[in-house]
Amino acid sequence: MAALASADGGEDPRLLRTLDKTVALTGSKIQVTATLTNTGTNALRGFYFYDQIPSSLEVTTLDVNLNGQTLTNYSVEVGKDGDVYPECTPWRWTLETPAVFPETNPIPPQATVQIVFSISCSSTGRFDLQQFGWTAVESGTTNRTFGFSDWTDHQTVTFVEPPRFRLLSLQLANNAAVISWESESGKVYRLLSQDLGASNEWQQAAPDARAIGPVTTLSVPLSSQRGRLYRVLKLP
Repeated sequence: MAALASADGGEDPRLLRTLDKTVALTGSKIQVTATLTNTGTNALRGFYFYDQIPSSLEVTTLDVNLNGQTLTNYSVEVGKDGDVYPECTPWRWTLETPAVFPETNPIPPQATVQIVFSISCSSTGRFDLQQFGWTAVESGTTNRTFGFSDWTDHQTVTFVEPPRFRLLSLQLANNAAVISWESESGKVYRLLSQDLGASNEWQQAAPDARAIGPVTTLSVPLSSQRGRLYRVLKLP
């Protein structure tokens, strides 16, 4: 769920894009974080990050920060559907605008900048996150401009409807949770679980199961003595 990009493979800054999950319910959010650390000896100026987002997805900026300090004087530009890729809208987050740099957000050496945003969708579907990239100017004697575009990082996100079927039973046996639910033959289901005592994050609890009848049953080993919640998703 991540891709690395560097300016020339040397000690130039590297950018990491991560997704907190790739499957979500319709109307809920997937968080995307782009992180760049300035590994050089000079400050970076005019930094911007761009991403090609499927036009069916809603994008919300959650945070832009430099060394953990939230910035407010950045700009967000939204292009037109299909400007670069068909059915995709280009988004760009800019800390400073060359060449006059009206905003004062240089990235010092060893500093980290993060662009955090969410994507959501009101309908079901699978969507490819296409090319992303970044550009900056290295301050100093040469003021060289560099960046990177990564067109190999085609991550796929899926939005599914909330379950509209009944959970028939949940039993504990032989240190395992045995879960049964109504299912449609041929459909694929994903079982998620949440550890109440450790985290509020939903995690995949078992390999995806393809139903072969009106009832599907999975046995999941219990990995914790704390309470757990279970959720079943029907994948498109």
